[in-house]
Amino acid sequence: MKLQRVTDREGMVYASSIHNLLFDDPWDPQKAKAVWILWSEGEPVGFCSIDETKWVPGAAFVSYIGLLASARGRGLGRRMVRVCTKWAREAGYERIVSYTWVENVASARSFLREGWDYYYPEGTAPGYIWFIKYLIP
Repeated sequence: MKLQRVTDREGMVYASSIHNLLFDDPWDPQKAKAVWILWSEGEPVGFCSIDETKWVPGAAFVSYIGLLASARGRGLGRRMVRVCTKWAREAGYERIVSYTWVENVASARSFLREGWDYYYPEGTAPGYIWFIKYLIP
């Protein structure tokens, strides 16, 4: 498996197609601060992206981490959390946040195992679990 940072138009097309397979909501790759595609045997099997969010101003926001069913259960979500965290630290962010649906236990586990903490930003919708990691001691 290879995790590749996307910086060109063709890569964004791949990322958008994977997003559309995994999620039902719209995603604008032009707003992303950083995007990665996870490849297996020449095929894209997952992606992750970092944006910013209105709920936690000034924080990096892992807006999507998604894996096709064939790539799940191998620690790859955790690997993507690690890559996003490293990028945010190197980009100078003081903290990074994300959320997942309450039912998505595997995703929640990935954040917690990478040292993230539960977080409860004001004004967010019920049914989601938020996570935060402080990057600057």
